[in-house]
Amino acid sequence: MRATAQTQHLCRARSLVQERQRHRAQYKRQPHAPLEEEASLPAAMPPVGASPPAAATLAQLNAAVLPYLKGDVTPSLEQLYAVAQSTHCGGSVGGCISKVADRWQDAFPGTRAASVAAVGVKLKLLKPKGHAMVAEGVYPQPPPKCQKHALILRHMILYMFQQKVIAPITPTEAASTLQPPMYHRIWLRPKKADGDGNPAVAIREQNWERLRQILAAWRAIISLNKGVNNYGIAQKFKAGTSRHAIRLIRTGDMLAYVDVKDAFWNVPLHAIYSILCAFWIQDPVLHLLAPNGWKPLTLLFGLWCAPREFVMQLKPCLGLTLQWGMRLSELMDDILMAARSVHQSLQHSMCMLLCLRHFGWVLKMVKLALIPSQIRVYGGWLLSTALRVRVDVPPSKWASQ
Repeated sequence: MRATAQTQHLCRARSLVQERQRHRAQYKRQPHAPLEEEASLPAAMPPVGASPPAAATLAQLNAAVLPYLKGDVTPSLEQLYAVAQSTHCGGSVGGCISKVADRWQDAFPGTRAASVAAVGVKLKLLKPKGHAMVAEGVYPQPPPKCQKHALILRHMILYMFQQKVIAPITPTEAASTLQPPMYHRIWLRPKKADGDGNPAVAIREQNWERLRQILAAWRAIISLNKGVNNYGIAQKFKAGTSRHAIRLIRTGDMLAYVDVKDAFWNVPLHAIYSILCAFWIQDPVLHLLAPNGWKPLTLLFGLWCAPREFVMQLKPCLGLTLQWGMRLSELMDDILMAARSVHQSLQHSMCMLLCLRHFGWVLKMVKLALIPSQIRVYGGWLLSTALRVRVDVPPSKWASQ
């Protein structure tokens, strides 16, 4: 039975590869002749590589996307990636939507989303039994026993400080008797195999690109379960699922994909509640910068309400694109767009990028998939719309079966 299942997987994989090869051959660029679709592009298209200027108001944003929605202008891939790259102009990811709080107030006046962009997320907490909330554990937290993990954790905290995700606790906040800092444990969780390298070797060789790859393979998580999460009020919310994406696509659709970089770090945390999510670790280098520990300035992995707050903040932006007639599905920070043609896919991708840039979201350039394709991996499934809608297990997961 196991051999039969593997044979079926290989047959399906072979058919999907053949479909993709036929699709690429259909749109293959000739050495000296442009594609038929590119030859029919209007002459009013902006220069290659130039991105439209950022809009200051919602009316200007609607005027910027109107030519793409009507189909009068089709952007090039260079223009799409130029707009995506322009979301990194601020230099830091931490609380980036607060830098354009006036745009949120202009587009969604008096709403919760505008309030969060202006002052940050306000946590809903139960009233403590005593005069202040306390967290279990002994602090400062001892460093990891593994020298490699200790070095990765140090550089991860320094990276978060550079990105304005965390800030040192001031002596006044540390000496407060009304609500002293609630210290929690911070730990690392691997995301992919690129984190197997040794950061000490990369630093000694001054290979900063390799060090960046090692840090990107790990995620710093604050263990708030024995602290502020005990006082949090859980609230239900509805997020997108893979089933919704499967129902969205149709036969012949062109699919594109956008990913928000460091999703939770984009949303700021209210200054009053940041002291309740602090952490403190023993490290000689970190002690010079923050002798009293660190406090977060944004949502972090480990906070009980972080997924809900992020989804609720992103939904108004996606609702605006739905009003423009786009078809999309969101799965936390992953956004899948479906269109009926190559031209329409490029146009809708430009509208999505302009909308996300307008509201301050930072995009992850490595995971962008803006080239229209009929095969995409989304939500852990391999989606194909070439001959008919097919859902299969992606090749990366075959070895684990």
